[in-house]
Amino acid sequence: MTDKSKMNDIQPIPLGSTAAALISAAMGCLAMSIAHQAATQSKALEALISNLAVWIPDSIEISSYPGIEIIGLVIWLISWFVLNRVWKQRDLSLMLVLTAFMGIIVLSTIIYWFSIENNISSALLMH
Repeated sequence: MTDKSKMNDIQPIPLGSTAAALISAAMGCLAMSIAHQAATQSKALEALISNLAVWIPDSIEISSYPGIEIIGLVIWLISWFVLNRVWKQRDLSLMLVLTAFMGIIVLSTIIYWFSIENNISSALLMH
């Protein structure tokens, strides 16, 4: 048996589990951006998000950030579990998966950036 025939015998590994990991991580980032924006826009939502993390020591001093992290973590883990179960044996297009991943990451960055940009412009206008 030659090396060439061994290479032809190798079965490709379905990309579904990898796609689930990538897309779910991006969805966790998107959930964090949305939760951050919600906490910035509404004092009631900020209090609700902050209350998610009352069990973390000194979380009150950090504002709503620990609650935002918990939301991102929960969305990431749930979406990873669901997507992995659905896509485990599927062979998805790598280009489609990477395009979706980058699209979600760019969207979450845009959502998060507007919140930062508004705070910077508000601070500059105050001086």
